[in-house]
Amino acid sequence: MAFRRPQAGDKVNYFTNRVLENGKGYAKVWRFEGEEKANIEYKCPSCNHAGEKQQVFERVKVTVVKETTGKKKKMDAFVFACDKCGAEMKLEKWTKSMPGKKKAA
Repeated sequence: MAFRRPQAGDKVNYFTNRVLENGKGYAKVWRFEGEEKANIEYKCPSCNHAGEKQQVFERVKVTVVKETTGKKKKMDAFVFACDKCGAEMKLEKWTKSMPGKKKAA
């Protein structure tokens, strides 16, 4: 299926809008219900290339180093590469302790 943006009335199974590497890049990812491919709109933080692509939505285990403590942690992440320079961008699965999550009242 061709790259497309969500319209009113579309059922989206997954959506995220993330800032990468302190504002140097961004990634918007969405997957429509019943489809296995995700639509990705991004700006690479390494080369500033802006692009659109489709890729099968599959999370893989990656090792992440916490900046504050230096400890390594395994997390699930959706990983895709820049079409121009090949730099990998990792979108970790949100957890309750990650910044940007609202706490339930």
